[in-house]
Amino acid sequence: MGVNERIHISIIMIFNYLIAQTALSSGGFCYDIWQFRLQNFFSGFGIGLFQACLGPFLVAIVGPSQLPGALGYTNLINGFATFCAIYISSWSGGDGDVRNTFYVSIYFGITAVVVSIINSILLMAREKHKRKPSMKQMRHSSELNALTNITSVENS
Repeated sequence: MGVNERIHISIIMIFNYLIAQTALSSGGFCYDIWQFRLQNFFSGFGIGLFQACLGPFLVAIVGPSQLPGALGYTNLINGFATFCAIYISSWSGGDGDVRNTFYVSIYFGITAVVVSIINSILLMAREKHKRKPSMKQMRHSSELNALTNITSVENS
């Protein structure tokens, strides 16, 4: 593959969101144990893809020097969402049916996919209009030097 034929990380993240959110939201329509197992498989697959692509996606947004902070805030928000899901599931229906939580997740899933698409469009537009640094600027870039030192065979 040539440089211009590579798929942008934002497109992969949208694809991951679509797999995970569709699978998570389909849990409300599962009435058999095998349907739930299939739903859990695709949910886990989509969430695993999301976690695998999160690092490169955040590097594309904030750069390598800000990656630890971005991962920390992302995990903080995910943890907060997990606690909120517990309360939302108790509010969504008092009849004891756990599928009510999945019905609520349909709305959150649609919102997550739409926000992901908007964020990806903004990220690709920013990269398209970003000025490329000269070789002299690249030589003095601390982020580039840090990455070079990490992957250099001479420094190991």
